[in-house]
Parts: sequence; structure tokens; C-alpha cells
Amino acid sequence: MLEVNKIYNLPCEEGLKKIEDESIDAIVTDPPYGIGFNYHGKKDVSNNPEEYWKWLQPIYKEMLRVLKPGGFMAIWQTQLYFKYFWEWFGENIHIYIGAKNFVQIRKTPIVHGYDPIIMKYKKGKPLRPKKQYRSIDFYVANTASYVTNTKAIERQHPCPRPIDQVNRKERN
Repeated sequence: MLEVNKIYNLPCEEGLKKIEDESIDAIVTDPPYGIGFNYHGKKDVSNNPEEYWKWLQPIYKEMLRVLKPGGFMAIWQTQLYFKYFWEWFGENIHIYIGAKNFVQIRKTPIVHGYDPIIMKYKKGKPLRPKKQYRSIDFYVANTASYVTNTKAIERQHPCPRPIDQVNRKERN
């Protein structure tokens, strides 16, 4: 059994197996996208949707196992596999758009200015705050700051995420 409030540096395939059934309130994850990306010398898990889901499906099932009834799940994904989301994650998903105010240019015909984030609650009464801070399905993050600031904490990750995209914002 894992300890409460302790960080484990384990691959999720190992770490999830150490967690009790239905013991987690929420899971927020940004797995590799399965698009053939090179993460500081480590190749992505696949480069096509079939191989990617073959890798992610057992992890997804483990996430559902450890999530409490009504627990929340958010999984960053790639726009390239958008058409598969309902097949993979079920009909009861919502797509949250993690928009960017600056897009890194890659050698692709079209560069997407957002990442789709699969959001869903496990069956049961949703575990959520009485007063939600964000009730819209998108957020435009300040990605330009960590692209231009070489000392930004986000730059320590091969695929940085804008911290303001996931921070709770107080309502005005």
C-alpha cells in the first residue's frame, strides 16, 4: 500500500498496482501521446493509435480501478487521435480544451493550438467542490512565458505544460 502524500518515482504501470481499489479521489495525468516523440533520448511508446491504445488501455483500466466512485479523471491527449476518444474512454467524457497563446512550431502541415483533455467522473455521485472555479470547457494558458524564459520551471520537462492551465483560479 502506498503512503498518503508521498511522491513515488515509478512508472505508472508499477505504481498503480500498489494502490488499493477505489481509494483515489482524482487522477490528473499527461501520458506520452504515442506519436513517435523523442523525450530526451527516450522514444515514445508508439507512433500510431492502435499501438498507443494497446499501451494505454491497461493503465486506464488501473486508473478506473483505483478511482473512488464519483472520482474525477483528466487525461491529456493529442488532437491527432481525437476521433478515438469516445471508443477508448467511453461515451460519458467531456473534452476540455487546453489552449495555448503560443504554439511551438513543428514540421507538420497544421500545428494545433490546443491539447484535448479527456475529463470524466467515474460512475457514482461526482466528488467535486460545491463551488467550482471553472465552469467553461477551455482555458488559454500563457505558454509564451516558458518558451522565452529559459529558467522557467516548465522547461525542466521535455513536453512542458503551462502551470496556469491547471492552477485553481479564484473567481472575481
